[in-house]
Amino acid sequence: MRSSRPIATSFFDLDDLRRLVGRNSSLLAGLALIATAAAVAASLATWTIADPSLNHAVDGPVRNLLGRPGAVVADFLMQMIGLAAAILLVPLGIWGWRLV
Repeated sequence: MRSSRPIATSFFDLDDLRRLVGRNSSLLAGLALIATAAAVAASLATWTIADPSLNHAVDGPVRNLLGRPGAVVADFLMQMIGLAAAILLVPLGIWGWRLV
């Protein structure tokens, strides 16, 4: 049971503030993981071999949906992992969903 304190001090209760920050930081981390998984999925879906990347110097336009950073990330994942890179996004999305 809570003790009877003046309203001004009970409004700034540190335990309540810690719980609020803990809940909201978990929510924000989950949403960030889901957004990251969606962004990487979009860059992988629009990956083309003709896009410029770190080891493919081309002066042409970038056709990736996320621009030059998306083309670099998609090319790196396709070179390191291949088509299985899309499967790696599933645990990231599930982890984000569980945090939300």
